[in-house]
Amino acid sequence: MKELKINRAIKCLYVVALVQLLSSAYIAYLSFGLMRASVEAARNMGPEYAAHDFGIGFFGPGAIWSVLIVVAVYFVTQDLKKDKWWAWAGGLAVLLMSAPSWALPASVIGIISLLDEDVRVGFLEQMDIKI
Repeated sequence: MKELKINRAIKCLYVVALVQLLSSAYIAYLSFGLMRASVEAARNMGPEYAAHDFGIGFFGPGAIWSVLIVVAVYFVTQDLKKDKWWAWAGGLAVLLMSAPSWALPASVIGIISLLDEDVRVGFLEQMDIKI
């Protein structure tokens, strides 16, 4: 039963990574559209508008965040299969950070799977925590 819950949580982590990549691609599309619009505005309204580059500042943090989440998901899923306690904590962290996004359903299912009593007790014993 524990393996089933962990495999469900791993699948949810993969869905979170996919959603993060898709949202990063959408942010890139929007930011390059903003850059193109600022170039058009500079061409039509004058050179004083050419200094405003709206797109890059919008794309940078979103792309970095998505890459960090995807890398974290890769390492967490590899070690969650090996029953490492830090991967359990990292999986919870990734799922909690991804909850306020389009990955909400997958995040909630993954959190419930990782916080199931069979799974939680096994990892808390590895961390030498008694509840």
